[in-house]
Amino acid sequence: MDSELIRTFLEVNRARHFSRAAEALFVTPAAVSARIRLLEEHLGARLFTRSRNNIQLTPAGQRFLPHAEHVLRSWNRATLSVGRADEHAELVAMGSLNSIWSVLYQGWLPHLYGAHPALMLQLELSTTLSLVNRVREQSLDLALLYEPPQVSDLSARVIGAMELMLVAKRPGQRALEDLEGYVHVDWGTPFSMTVSRDLPDLADPVLRVDAPEVAWEFIHARGGAAYLPLPMVEDDLAGGRLHPVAGAPRIERRVYLIEGAGSPPSPVRAAVHEHLRSWLASRPAGGGAG
Repeated sequence: MDSELIRTFLEVNRARHFSRAAEALFVTPAAVSARIRLLEEHLGARLFTRSRNNIQLTPAGQRFLPHAEHVLRSWNRATLSVGRADEHAELVAMGSLNSIWSVLYQGWLPHLYGAHPALMLQLELSTTLSLVNRVREQSLDLALLYEPPQVSDLSARVIGAMELMLVAKRPGQRALEDLEGYVHVDWGTPFSMTVSRDLPDLADPVLRVDAPEVAWEFIHARGGAAYLPLPMVEDDLAGGRLHPVAGAPRIERRVYLIEGAGSPPSPVRAAVHEHLRSWLASRPAGGGAG
């Protein structure tokens, strides 16, 4: 099946409008309509309900959507890998949670390519569910997560850890007494359970975010407190711009590297494994390998 048909289907679903999809694809609206009709003929089902300014997926379209996303990802990966085949480089597709990457792996890519200049790496930042699904469907080779998936077709190993500290803009605050402006960073279910158990009277958060840099920026500008990684706040603590909250436990989040349980051996992936692990082990506040 022509990959352009899949790409057009996904763009129409995103834009919910044939003309806007045509603009994004640099084709005419008539071409978009023709591609969708041809795809529907291939599949033997209608994919969209068509009414003025209200394009919606049919039940068949909803069932086809995850398959279309998988096919396009696999096609893009194949074209990237085959297009560089003359250089005899193996493509490694890796994903990560944004909070792991932004805190622990800033600066890692130049270090990796310094050791392996011919490496082909595809990097994506996404959610836990998306990363797990992508590794299971083999459109990603590796992913960095806080929790090991409980499925038999994936393997997980601890490659490091991140220590979280409750810090505040105003000095002298206590977690269970006068904490102001608590910002809840989503560090995963085990983190939330630990906070609920150890700080049951913690004030309701004024803000919930899944990116630690957003929480860091917020409490610097507006005041408040948040659980943030030591690598992110060390300079602020030393300079008196942020302060530890008394009575709040430090919480460790392990970092897991996951991959397919049946993945064949690969020297290139093994090299990426080692560089991921050694990078964390070399960071004083990053935590060593487990």
